[in-house]
Amino acid sequence: EKSRWREFKSERERDEVVTENDKANVFAKDGAVVLANYTFQSPSGDWAHYVSYYFREDGALAKIHARLNTFYGNMIVIRERFYDPKGRLLSSSQQFLDLETKKKKRPNENGEEFIDEPIPVYQTVKALPFYTLLGKRAAKTK
Repeated sequence: EKSRWREFKSERERDEVVTENDKANVFAKDGAVVLANYTFQSPSGDWAHYVSYYFREDGALAKIHARLNTFYGNMIVIRERFYDPKGRLLSSSQQFLDLETKKKKRPNENGEEFIDEPIPVYQTVKALPFYTLLGKRAAKTK
């Protein structure tokens, strides 16, 4: 599927556009992308997935921090994954919380059906679906 990403000059400009599409903010240091903050969401608004991708100077994925808020099971799921420079998963953790009380809760507790959403994994900056929009700012990635 062809990417329909587009660049905005400011967050304010982006927020003024009504869209059901995923959104991302990208941060660079010394010309290299170091962080991409994504917001993935269902068209119905039943869930939102806030995913931060941390990249090494060479463009390799170092860490993912994700927070899924979903009405399916009334859950918050917080996950962290750490990767070595070759893209192998080193460690991961996850925590399940009640969407309203923020207290620990097990999935499917109280008969509420929990539906999880997978975390898209981009092993490198070049794998980001909007990489071509980054232009010269991403030039330092390998």
